Amino acid sequence: MKSFAVVSALCLSAQSVVGFAPLTTANVVKSSALFEASSGRSSQYVDEINKFSETAVATYEEQRRELEDISAMLTTIREQCENQEN
Repeated sequence: MKSFAVVSALCLSAQSVVGFAPLTTANVVKSSALFEASSGRSSQYVDEINKFSETAVATYEEQRRELEDISAMLTTIREQCENQEN
């Protein structure tokens, strides 16, 4: 955002020499406000995506552990069945 402010200031300086400063100042202020608002929304979206990803990973890990437990139980049952047949 600092670079945006510097570029805006340079544009204002260059345009004030030509005589368009009042209109340009309002446009730059509006653009700056829109830029900051969109940056805030982007940050919020990134936070939401990160939270969703963390939840998805946690859910995956939990389900993986449950499947490992089920697999172990099925292996035990299979072994018991094989032992009873012999």
